[in-house]
Amino acid sequence: MPLALTVQIIHATLRYLSYIAANLCAEDRAEIDCQFDQWSPDLVALT
Repeated sequence: MPLALTVQIIHATLRYLSYIAANLCAEDRAEIDCQFDQWSPDLVALT
């Protein structure tokens, strides 16, 4: 029998976004670097 998963998407606060941006793994940072000219966790926190 397949396992049913429930996913809930909630609005992110600046605090959550700042935490995520500051704790990205190297692969995620590399992917973001390919898509944006300049970025930093600090810049994400300010937006």
